Amino acid sequence: MNPDVALCRHLASLEAGGAGFALAPDEILDWDDGPVEAIVRCALCGAPAWLEAIDGSRDRSVRVFALAGLRAADVAVYQRSAGKGSCDPKRQPAERAALAAAAGPFERLVAFQLREERVLAAAPLAPPERLPSGGWPARLPAAGDARWFERLGLDKAKPL
Repeated sequence: MNPDVALCRHLASLEAGGAGFALAPDEILDWDDGPVEAIVRCALCGAPAWLEAIDGSRDRSVRVFALAGLRAADVAVYQRSAGKGSCDPKRQPAERAALAAAAGPFERLVAFQLREERVLAAAPLAPPERLPSGGWPARLPAAGDARWFERLGLDKAKPL
């Protein structure tokens, strides 16, 4: 994590129904019945951000993501390196880890309806609130834990 990197002002203040972000298929870095890690672009200024799943609804139609800023130069380096390909199986995970390390701290929680690609709710993620350490699988809460949905004013058990 790079503490000097921040979300653009549009994503830092993102609200439900806002212009949001673009989620391009070629910038989805990990998939589990929907995106779980991705580079997204601000719909207003095009600034990149790191999107990481931290929870999902029972019917899998809504995901709660954490958003962190990225620098366009870091994204360009990642994309150039990833585009070259490699026969080394350790290279891709290392490049993704480097991109994640270049991201700023997580600043915003976003409930995102996958099918309609719309923001249902958003809120700041401010200290001392923290995400569990590790990548997205380690960050997912235990079954029955609805804290991120509750934090966004949503009911995890109900279809959204």
